[in-house]
Amino acid sequence: MIELSMSSGSGNAGTHFQQSAQVGYAGDTLNTAIYLQRSLETMQAQNTHSVSYVTAVGLDSFSDQIVSLIASENIDTNMVQRSNDRTPGLYAISTDAAGERSFSYWRDQSAAKTLFSAETGPEFTQLMDYDLIYYSAISLAILPDNIKQQWLDFLQTYRKQAGKLVAFDSNYRPRLWESAAHAQEFTKAAFKHCDIALPSMDDEMALFGDVTRDAVIERLGSYGINRGVLKCGSLGPVDLADTSTKYQLEEASVVVDSTAAGDSYNGAFLASLALNKPVSQCIADGHACAIKVIGFPGAIVERSLWG
Repeated sequence: MIELSMSSGSGNAGTHFQQSAQVGYAGDTLNTAIYLQRSLETMQAQNTHSVSYVTAVGLDSFSDQIVSLIASENIDTNMVQRSNDRTPGLYAISTDAAGERSFSYWRDQSAAKTLFSAETGPEFTQLMDYDLIYYSAISLAILPDNIKQQWLDFLQTYRKQAGKLVAFDSNYRPRLWESAAHAQEFTKAAFKHCDIALPSMDDEMALFGDVTRDAVIERLGSYGINRGVLKCGSLGPVDLADTSTKYQLEEASVVVDSTAAGDSYNGAFLASLALNKPVSQCIADGHACAIKVIGFPGAIVERSLWG
């Protein structure tokens, strides 16, 4: 999506209040794709593993810049579709006097909402060659219900192939759903159609009403989930395959902006998983990546600062 970061400016008495905006590009799955690729490069695995991003954008200049950004991160863009009559979604971030962030969205005509339903494609079968598919509940929420169901049916077929894995993060954004019950229905189904669950405790509590971390873990287990991580913020991650193990991980010394903390965690975790590292190392690598990201403003840390 196009991201507008708003800054306020005061005018003289009788003049209009003025604001300016810095234009950027971000989105939960895009953030994960970027940090997945960067982590592979850090681990010197960019020549043996590749990352592709699947989305739809328009033919406007903003869409051109989004595609250029993705390509600049060494991510394959062959699966990025271009729409003749739609544009990317747009959101604005505003910050109040206490530093609390709020969001305004304009995405009714987003090209990404036509994914897998437009005549221009892509088709589900084009994803069969990939070894791992990662998506989120935001990816699911923006699709029409019939396409949601077709997507879940496809994942069931995809997972029957040897070595194919599906990873899912239940990012919950209430405004994208008709109701909480609607979101619960498809999120439960998505969990049951994944191999690696990467939810956040806050999202799970907000959507399902769980009041404790243990309640979240118990419910996830009832879906048959036994692989992945529950991200619990300052409480630390929980290995869903071994919920009793406690991990001693570095605490963040500086928190500038928590945006994309979970997305970046997912990216580094999946990179380590792709390289067959033990789960304990995947968890540590995900945590280290998130700690680094929240020390900078914005979702995507500039490459020049990444190291």
